[in-house]
This record gives sequence, C-alpha cells and structure tokens, in this order.
Amino acid sequence: MIRGCTFWILLLVLAVAPTAAVAQVSDTTPPTLSGLEVSPTTIDVTSGSQAVTVTADITDDLSGFRLLFVTFFSPSENQQRSRYIYASDHPSENPNNGSFSGVIDFSVNSEGGNWKISSVYLLDNANNSINWDTGRLEAAGFSTSLEVISNPDITPPMLTSMSITPSVIDVSTGDRDVTFRFSVTDDLSGLNTAPPPPTSRWQSLLSVYSPSFGQARYVNYSSLVPISGTRWNGVYETTIQIPQYSEEGEWEVRLTLYDSAGNRAIWSPSWGNWPTGFPSTFTVSSSPSDTKPPELKDMSFFPKVIDTSTGPQNVTVTLELEDHLSGLLDEFYVPPYYFSWGGVYFVSPSGGQVVLASLIQSDNQIIAGDRFSGTWQTQALFPQFSEAGTWKVADAYGSGAVGFMDRVRNRSALSRETLESMGFPTELVVVRPSLVGDGTVDGGGGTVQDETFGDRAQITLPPGAVQGPTDVSIDVFADSLDVPLPIGFEAAETYFVNVHLTPEPDYPLDSPGMTIVLPLRTWRIPTTSLHLYRIDPGTGDLVPAISTDDLPVIGTVDPSGMSATFEGVARLSVVVGLIPTTIPVGLDIKARSYPNIVNTKAKGLMPVAILGSNTFDVRTINITKLFFGPALTRPAHDLTSPHTYKDHLQDVNGDGFIDLVVHFDQTSTGLKTADTQACLSGETLDAIPIKGCDSITVIK
Repeated sequence: MIRGCTFWILLLVLAVAPTAAVAQVSDTTPPTLSGLEVSPTTIDVTSGSQAVTVTADITDDLSGFRLLFVTFFSPSENQQRSRYIYASDHPSENPNNGSFSGVIDFSVNSEGGNWKISSVYLLDNANNSINWDTGRLEAAGFSTSLEVISNPDITPPMLTSMSITPSVIDVSTGDRDVTFRFSVTDDLSGLNTAPPPPTSRWQSLLSVYSPSFGQARYVNYSSLVPISGTRWNGVYETTIQIPQYSEEGEWEVRLTLYDSAGNRAIWSPSWGNWPTGFPSTFTVSSSPSDTKPPELKDMSFFPKVIDTSTGPQNVTVTLELEDHLSGLLDEFYVPPYYFSWGGVYFVSPSGGQVVLASLIQSDNQIIAGDRFSGTWQTQALFPQFSEAGTWKVADAYGSGAVGFMDRVRNRSALSRETLESMGFPTELVVVRPSLVGDGTVDGGGGTVQDETFGDRAQITLPPGAVQGPTDVSIDVFADSLDVPLPIGFEAAETYFVNVHLTPEPDYPLDSPGMTIVLPLRTWRIPTTSLHLYRIDPGTGDLVPAISTDDLPVIGTVDPSGMSATFEGVARLSVVVGLIPTTIPVGLDIKARSYPNIVNTKAKGLMPVAILGSNTFDVRTINITKLFFGPALTRPAHDLTSPHTYKDHLQDVNGDGFIDLVVHFDQTSTGLKTADTQACLSGETLDAIPIKGCDSITVIK
C-alpha cells in the first residue's frame, strides 16, 4: 500500500513539476544608475552663462544603455534645464557598464538658489525605461543639488499687443494663411527667439484649435520672424496655414513664450488668462467642411513571428486607409517625446516595452492609391533582446492601438478590442532563443541533446542531412507561446522548442529526415499519439509539420511518459506536439453535385467523400470506425481489403490532396425531411475522433 502511494506521488511530481528550463533570453530590465555626479556644484552666472557637467555611471544587463535625459528644476520650479546624453556620443564607453556625461548651460539671469535634479530618465536598446525622481535619487545617496548665484530674472515675458490677419478666412477652395503679429517685452534676460529647451510635450510657439477642439495647428520657434525692436521690447510675426475643408467656426489661439532665463508664459482664452482687448480668435468658413476622421479598411503585418536572437528585426505593417474629403495627412507633426497620431503600437507582454510602426512623413509609404484611398506601408523595428512572448497591438501613450489623422487633423484612434472586432490581427510573437550550442554534428549525422532536459529534448540527423560541421542549439521555452491553436486542439502537450542549425541545411530534407524528441509538460500514457506542429514565421499560425513523404508528422509518447518522438521531419522552426480532441474533416456528399439531394425512399448507394488536406491525410482513417447520419450507418462496402480500399482513394475536388470516397445506403441513414445537414464521424488509426458535415436536401 505504501509502495503504491509512493509511486503515485512520484508520478504526480513528474506530471506537475517537470524540469524547468528558460531558453527565452530577453531583456526586460531597465538600465541601472550606479553613480551620478554634478560638476561644479556651485556656479555664478552674474556676469555670464556657465556650463555644468552631469556624469552618470550606468550598467545594463543585456541590450546596453541607449540614452539618458536629465532635468534640473529651479527653486520655484518655474525654470528648468535639461539635456539628452546618448551612449552613441561615447563610443569608447561600454554601454553595459560605462560612464556617460553631458554639459548643460545655465544662462545669465537664471534663477538663483538651490536647483535640484528633478528626474533622470534612462532607456536601453530594448526600450526598457526607468525614471529616477529627486526622492529616489537622494534615497540612493546621490547628490541632486546645484547652487546658482545670479542676478535672477524670475518674471516671464509680457504680451503687449496682438493682431490676427485676416480675421475671417474661407477654406472651401484651398488652404489659407493666417498671420499673427505681436509685441513682447521682457524686463531682464530678453525674449528667447531660439527653440527653447524641451519642457513639455508640445514645444509650440503658437497653436490654434477648432471650435470642437478636434482639429489643431501648430508652429514652432523656427517660424518666429523678428519685425522690429529688440529682445527686450520687440515686434514678432508668425504664420499658420489652415488646410482646405477645416472645421467651420471660431478658432482659438494659444501663445507660448520663453525668456532667455527660462521663464515661460502661456496665454490661452480657455484658461481665462488672455490679455483683455487683444484678439484671440479668427473665423473659418468652409463648404463643405471635413469633421470626419479617416477610416481603417484593412490592416496586416508580416511576419507574425520574429526571432531577435542575433539582431533587430523589422515587421512590415500595411494599412488600407480612406478619407472622404481632405485626405490622409502626408506629414505628421511629432513634438519631442510625443508619438503623434500616426502609426501602429506594439506593446510587450509586460507592458514595459513599446515599438511603433510610424506613419511620420509617409509620402513615400503609399504603395497603392493615394492619400484619399490608399495602401500605406511602414516598418516596426524590434530591437535585439526585445521581450520574448506575445506582443499586442494595444494602446500606448493615449494614442490608441492604431492612430492616424487626416490633413485637417481629424484624429482616429482605434482600440485593440475594436481592431479584433473588425477581424484584424493584433498579436505578434517574439521568440528570443539563447542559441547556445548544445552540440555539433557533421555529414555522418548524429544525435544532440539539450543540456537541461537531456534525452527528453534531442534531435537526430541522419548521414548526409548536413554537408559539414553543424552547430545544434536546442532551446526549450519555459512558457507556452500565446499563439492560436488549430481547430480540434485544446492545449500544447509538449513544451515549445526551437531547434536551430548553424549553418542551416537546405530544407526540406530528403528521406529519412530528422528525428525530434520533445519534452512533455505533464505525464502522458505511453504510445499516445501526438501531432507535430510548427510556427509559420509569416503568418504566426501553427501549421502541421510535414514529413519527407509530404504527410503530417505524427509521433508517440515514449515509454517514460515524459517525452514524445517524431520521425521523418523535413523542416525545422519553433515546434510543439499537440493532442487533438476531434479532427474536423471536410465532407462532400454526392461529390461534385449541388444541392446534395438525398432520397430516403430510393434504393441505391450514396457516395460521401472525406476530403484530404495539407493538415489531414485520409489514409490515417480507421475505416472500420466510420458512421454516417443519425442512424450511424456503416459503409456499404467492406473496405478492409487493401485493394478495395485503394479503389476508393481519389482526388474528387481537384485540390491535389487524396480523398476517401465511402458509400452508404441512403434508405438507412435515418435522415428526415427537416434535416439540412448530414454528418459523418469516425476515428483515425490512433483513435483520434474525426467529424465532418455537409448540407443536404432530403426528399421522399
């Protein structure tokens, strides 16, 4: 009794706790800040600007440090100074463990007192990021202070006049320009007429918004034109183009100005701080006007399975887009740090990494049609060491899973749920095998086992399969890949396994092909049949692994119950063993005729064709287990004779696959006049149920 219990406990342990191996090597950890220094720690900008050097010691576990963004805030937090520091600017430093520095200029009249590093943002080459705020930096023992001595300017510029010309425009027949002229005074440091340091998502000098706020236009500081005066008291001008068919009504103006000390002033009627007496709107008329966003008609991407083992990989995204009036935007405005409404966002399994297939400046990406009704194509670049697993087309940065806009800036942002309801793909699998060699074979063939799983995960190559020394890497993925299972299968019985040969042989291999052993996730009864499937890199779907005889590969569970062997494999990729619940088969009653009329009173035999396909070989059917109709009628002919069986094999539908034609007595099927379909059931030679149905019309 005790021995029996011990056996079943041991069996349960083997079933629920097989050897765990993690072959999916990916980078999901952001860079680490191991040192931070500000030099000098005190500056005097009374008589001139001063440079401050920020040096960061950074380590990264795998993909390597990419960039750092450091920001200082003044004591009042009304001024800031910031700087990007790129690993590419330090070619002598190790991106996995190096020291990186950058210089930040503090101008004359900067606010005096104790400035603080408000944030240090780190990003690695796999798009993992982390932000260290002041509290976190100080808790780690890093100094965040910079003492500034100055004759401070803490007052932002003042708007003293504004004109808008013309105040009324008609964009029915074309684009129209609106010119804004304004006077500005500043008490000490003077207006900053160059683009300011990055301080917010929208680095716009002037922006205008439609009545619904659904459309907007922006100009940056490079468009600022000095007309007269000085930076302390001057007149400036800028122009915005309002596209044809823009929304009708009063458009609102928002103006942002900086002085040279970094003080900022933003005037907006919506915020209630627009100077009294100055014009803040202009009127747009258009007949017709465009207030409808573009429509997504089709979306696809290729491939749906990528391997980032040896380097970055591109995924080609194709969108079919339509816009009813103004046409798709052909040059997307994207301010710093803001992914605008133009692309497809891929989000990693953890949500920590995002890859964008951008439509920015996409004139050259229209591969068919035009911006009113066209097909657009762009690329999503997945870095080496991208997080392994199933990525989703999903919302990122508040722009929806897929975002785009038309020329008048009507925006369309579609969620992943919406895309799925439209039947569009939303999943992409990133595999990141280690490609650590497990062994070598040569032209004489041989067997290589996985270092972790041993003989539960191995490959055998026959003599002549490879021409010379070939490295074999066997990677067993600890987690199941989130890919759709074929119809008739409910779960992956084996681990997903990637077998890589370097150099790759010429596929498909000739007979006898390869023998592959895959580890099972749980114990199974020995001799149980498993079907071998592989991931098609193009579609991302699981497709049957084909043998050297062009038949689906079917293996059996080994005596241990913890692995399965598959012979005659002709091609490799990521593979998995599946046990079907029921195999759906194609059925053609009275082949090549329609409608399929069944006369239940007429004597005679009715032909029923069981259709073969690239996923099902009719020669695997157990012909003694076939039943048809409600009465479960058996075949009228004895097909156990090899000769008789061969006579019933033919390609009845001309698709290149062999079909099995079986005859039944139509008077004994049990079909009634109310029946609109008839079904056939049965089993394969390895006892897997099969079922197929076809439409009928029953007469008496």
